[in-house]
Amino acid sequence: MSRIAGLVCHSGVGHHKSLFKSMVWASRCDVVWRSYSEGSVNADFGWTGWRSPNLTTSNGVIVAMDGNIYNRTEMECADRDSDAALVSSLYAEHGFRDMLLRLNG
Repeated sequence: MSRIAGLVCHSGVGHHKSLFKSMVWASRCDVVWRSYSEGSVNADFGWTGWRSPNLTTSNGVIVAMDGNIYNRTEMECADRDSDAALVSSLYAEHGFRDMLLRLNG
């Protein structure tokens, strides 16, 4: 089990960074849970859980997932480190609609 938090702020950098950190910290269910975050100037996304993080920033997008891709071995880019990285690669290669059509998860 994991939790995902995200915050997008169009009014520039400032208060949203500290608010985001508070959101991610509050989503921890247990002291052994780890938190990871990825961000850009106006957006931050975080993953909190007890397993390996399913969060990546690549190909110009941030992908945060709570779940698994069940047909990962069928993908030509299945060598990615995480399911989030696989989703990012598929999005970059095929676009949003066709990425969704390829995924089972």
